[in-house]
Amino acid sequence: MGHPFAKMFETALSKSTPTDNAVLTEAMRLLGKGYSPEEIFSVLERMSHGRLDDDETEILVEAVEEFETYRP
Repeated sequence: MGHPFAKMFETALSKSTPTDNAVLTEAMRLLGKGYSPEEIFSVLERMSHGRLDDDETEILVEAVEEFETYRP
């Protein structure tokens, strides 16, 4: 079974638009709740690989770049 954050990020990804990155918003919400930024980064990075849809990839890469300073 996948990481619980992955399901949250998939839901946010389906709501994202090129001008509104709901994945990044969800990641920041989790960070604000005290979840590990390294864990958030790890899930986002895994999700960004192997995507066929360029728009989805772009949205996820933006979120990964925002959390890249937390790379373990």
